[in-house]
Amino acid sequence: MVRLRGWPDVPTAARGALDSHLEQMNALGLSIPHDALDTYSQAVDLIAKVDINDAASAEDLDTLVTRTAVGMHMHSQLVLKLLALAQASRSIALYGRALGPRDCPGARRTP
Repeated sequence: MVRLRGWPDVPTAARGALDSHLEQMNALGLSIPHDALDTYSQAVDLIAKVDINDAASAEDLDTLVTRTAVGMHMHSQLVLKLLALAQASRSIALYGRALGPRDCPGARRTP
């Protein structure tokens, strides 16, 4: 993925964590096809570009630190929550509505 995305070929904690995670997935029999990993890496590369550009546009050091530390964490959590919503929505569209809103913890009714 590093070469495919044109990312610097440098050992980092993030790269090590990804390698470890992929090894764990393989050990559990959950290997991910190359095409799927390519799609995931494209999506997160676009997200990373937005996050880094946002942090880089900071007008002062305090704003840079806040955007980097807090903003990127919150953006990451936003992506995970959007992914969960997309997966739930696609599952409902594919398999039908198995549970009603009262049966889903934390579910909110939309107007």
